[in-house]
Amino acid sequence: MNSSIQCLHSFEELKEPLSKFIKVGAPSSDANMIASARDLWRQIDGARSAVAPNDLWQQLRTNHVRFDEQVRPGIYQQQDAEEFLSIMVQSLKTKIGSTTSLFEIELEESYTNLDDNTDVIKRKSVESKLICRIDEKTVHTTDSLDQFFVMGASADAKEVLSVFSQKANRDVQATKDLKMSKVPTYLTLQYARFFAKRKEGEVISVKITKPVDIPLSLDIYKFCTPSLQSTLKRESSDLKKNVVVENKDEIMEVEENKEKTNTGVYDLYAVLTHQGRSLQGGHYVAFVRQSSDENDWLLFDDEKVTPKKSSDVKNLSGLGGADGHIAYICFYRARLA
Repeated sequence: MNSSIQCLHSFEELKEPLSKFIKVGAPSSDANMIASARDLWRQIDGARSAVAPNDLWQQLRTNHVRFDEQVRPGIYQQQDAEEFLSIMVQSLKTKIGSTTSLFEIELEESYTNLDDNTDVIKRKSVESKLICRIDEKTVHTTDSLDQFFVMGASADAKEVLSVFSQKANRDVQATKDLKMSKVPTYLTLQYARFFAKRKEGEVISVKITKPVDIPLSLDIYKFCTPSLQSTLKRESSDLKKNVVVENKDEIMEVEENKEKTNTGVYDLYAVLTHQGRSLQGGHYVAFVRQSSDENDWLLFDDEKVTPKKSSDVKNLSGLGGADGHIAYICFYRARLA
């Protein structure tokens, strides 16, 4: 939970709308969670020492019973950091609509009728993160994204699905293409590092420790629809720069950022890692970038804070095995120009 909070707290665009949040109307779990997060952000910003997120933890346990599970009296079962992040993002979107653009990804599925290539069925969905699956061929994060978006597959290799066509007024056989039609300020990638396995009659989670390279910058242009691509500001001089919004005294004003345009390039901004062999145990920490200097990172390990460099972040690929910290969730921030 602490590592998730440090990642979210680093998002400067979140601070102003969160600070202005006021509970109105009937009480709700989302409102209680956001009000507790608002108060916690204020405590963190005004503190000179570690702050315990006691009230937010209590709200989480009260409103989401899974987090109240105990392995024995007084000892709570460790839960997945991703679950807490998903709860917080959903609560933010529900109670503070302006935060939707920070996290929301709109996906467009296009199904092309094999008997009539002019017959294209389109469907849209919304996600808050992309899942990076890992198999024996996965070496780089872009390998996972290629697989997610079915990039590089020939027409013959693409999966054929049955979908209803209004034009043909019947189910047709079609191939599927997937692209992003809207992209957020913070692009969240979750690495599928765990899978369920039955052992001695019990289902346990097993960790995939295969190293996967984590890029400091990510160009998502080819994963976007033509319509979205046309809005991205593709300037070669900008794309060569490794720039992120700074989040200390030198931070750009949010209103200034609104006047700029997404380039389609995202810079690594925060990394939530997991150390251990399963979701039922282990330890989470957060690496958070502090400025435009790619070697200006901080490692947040509960109350302990340590300076880190980009080489330390690159080492989160999984080379250290299960006993080392491995990137589990990466937050990339849109580079604007």
